[in-house]
Amino acid sequence: MPADVTRGVGHNVVLKAREDLFVQTNDKLICDDGKELSGIQLFCENEVTSIPDNMGCCEVVSVGALVTNVKPGEVYFIDFSDVAQGFQLANKDHYVAPDHVFRCRFHPETGTAEPLAGYVLTKRAPERMQIALFGTDRVDVLPSWLTEGIPSGWDSDGDVLTRTIYEEVVAVGPAEVENAARTMHKTERALLAAVTLEFAGRSSATGKLFEAEELDVMHMPLCQAINAYLRWRRAPRDTGLKPGDLVPFITTLATKFRVRGQFLSLVPMQDLGCVIDDRAILDDAIRAGRAGKLVLAHGATV
Repeated sequence: MPADVTRGVGHNVVLKAREDLFVQTNDKLICDDGKELSGIQLFCENEVTSIPDNMGCCEVVSVGALVTNVKPGEVYFIDFSDVAQGFQLANKDHYVAPDHVFRCRFHPETGTAEPLAGYVLTKRAPERMQIALFGTDRVDVLPSWLTEGIPSGWDSDGDVLTRTIYEEVVAVGPAEVENAARTMHKTERALLAAVTLEFAGRSSATGKLFEAEELDVMHMPLCQAINAYLRWRRAPRDTGLKPGDLVPFITTLATKFRVRGQFLSLVPMQDLGCVIDDRAILDDAIRAGRAGKLVLAHGATV
């Protein structure tokens, strides 16, 4: 079928499912170069539903004129609850989704996942989580705590509402920046810049924040919003996160899937608040005689 029989409009992207990538974990994918890769296994079916966290793997067929963050031929994980419309084309299912819902790219040739701007990819780290929780590797922990998270929020009846898990960072996507790929349209950005210029009397990117005595009661909400916007524009985009970091987060804030037999989580960068040095925790426990032996760089133990 010709590639140009359909095209997205505006900020929309046309997709087709890649069922060929959905094989059993113990099966193999044969790449064009003959290399064998394990298949992908997701928690949910690769079909469109209104249920959140129903991750699927789709190939971009075409993009609208305003789309800049994805390209035809690329493969992405997408939450099918974000799909705007489904339709048949040449007897095959196709979908339409807005460009801002894309979170993670998949590279079939290498079998690796790549988080997009504003997202962090993590993997399970049960041994590290155990040490971070209890300060030692000698405490027996419920296996479900290390894979599903520890209870961290309850309702009035005592039922668990939220769980927190500690996982290891695999990859960090680029920091989000203001550009045409974001959900805010260019006309909205132009309007915001104009309003900022009108009230601040200076560039929105480098303008001085309003002083408290300058805030007029009638314009206070708008001035506060402009101040928040100015802070956001000037804030550093490098979060300092790097692969290997151990990070805690609420499980419901992440999208879970499985690639090549490995359980992964895709977490919004804004929902990661700290990094835990579990190595330092373990070293302290070892020296206090509450954990296993510490192997030094030259091979000696303490």
